[in-house]
Amino acid sequence: MKKKPVAEPIISPRILEMAKKSIEVDRAVVSSRCAVCGAACTPLAGPHAAIAYWDPNRVRILVKRPGQPSKTTIFTFRRDKLFTWRLVHIRLPVDER
Repeated sequence: MKKKPVAEPIISPRILEMAKKSIEVDRAVVSSRCAVCGAACTPLAGPHAAIAYWDPNRVRILVKRPGQPSKTTIFTFRRDKLFTWRLVHIRLPVDER
């Protein structure tokens, strides 16, 4: 009768524990100064884009207007080649068409 092979961990438990400690939330460092020039930093206020629709050859990216989240602009991109995308349509908010 053959012995079952013993499975050895790919990552050592010591390294795994170090990785877990490195991503703890309370260890995150938030600085109010720029790491490059030392100037005061302000958080980004937007607009922040979000994916409204995605398939392998088409993507629609939605951008909400800061201060007026009901007004959204949607950019539609079509894939031409593997890493080439083309902007094919821009849909403005309803009252701005």
